[in-house]
Amino acid sequence: VMQDMIVKSLINRGGVQIVDNNTMRADVASFSENAYLRFFNRKPTEFEAWKLKDLIEKNADITPKMVYYSLMTSDEYRYY
Repeated sequence: VMQDMIVKSLINRGGVQIVDNNTMRADVASFSENAYLRFFNRKPTEFEAWKLKDLIEKNADITPKMVYYSLMTSDEYRYY
């Protein structure tokens, strides 16, 4: 619960630069790679890139903020 509150606070803070939805959908592969580099300091594996691209393309409700939230609440993000 505390991690959730901290991540939401960070994402909703003023001045945070989050890619807009149209930019994300215009180049999903680039968005995915940049998100992984930003949060995990590595490029996504082929499967991770495919899975995220598939998720974004098949679900119009997915936003960049949701993707960032999911990456920031992962075990791997807590490691770094």
